[in-house]
Amino acid sequence: MIIQNVKLEGFGVNSSYTAYGGAIYNKGTIGDISGNFSGNFAQSDSYYVYGGAIYNYKGTIGDITGDFSNNYAQSER
Repeated sequence: MIIQNVKLEGFGVNSSYTAYGGAIYNKGTIGDISGNFSGNFAQSDSYYVYGGAIYNYKGTIGDITGDFSNNYAQSER
């Protein structure tokens, strides 16, 4: 899979335990990603928060290009 020329803004994950990847969660294979990622987030009430814009879990991602701004991962602890 190739993800091209995307605009992902304001996507998010809120969790009381674990939060992964605000815009993209991958555990497979993605060829390349190109686009703009802005204001994406992962938030949790616990200690476990990963990847404000992209979280890659034991997967494969090719080249990543584009603009990344104001993406964050935040724990309330």
